Amino acid sequence: MLHTDSQQRIRGINADYLNLLKRALNIKLTLREYADHQKAMDALEDGEVDIVLSHLVASPPLNDDIAATNPLIITFPALVTTLHDSMRPLTSSKPVNIARVANYPPDEVIHQSFPKATIISFTNLYQALASVSAGQNDYFIGSNIR
Repeated sequence: MLHTDSQQRIRGINADYLNLLKRALNIKLTLREYADHQKAMDALEDGEVDIVLSHLVASPPLNDDIAATNPLIITFPALVTTLHDSMRPLTSSKPVNIARVANYPPDEVIHQSFPKATIISFTNLYQALASVSAGQNDYFIGSNIR
């Protein structure tokens, strides 16, 4: 999970992991972002990239040619709503609007609990939470680690 702060620096657990690799191996890193996990895995298989970092949720199974590490940390997305809606169900088959930051969590994770969700991605946490507070979105789902 990589997030860009207001100074366009990469932040997050995966960013910390990459910095450790960079220092330990004394190498230069170039980051590439892919639209989804499968496209990143295709790039890995084609030799375009050397490592793929996943979200802090279960990743799809890997093939036999790819070595996977143990999870860096185990966490679950946080769900936020407004005080006047605090008794809303944590799942719903009704249409709802969900705010998130930087495409986390992935659509598949959100649709497990909210199959008819319209998902809106924001560039930062403040914008995403403000959209819920202003009533533009029903929920925020995102990282519980900052």
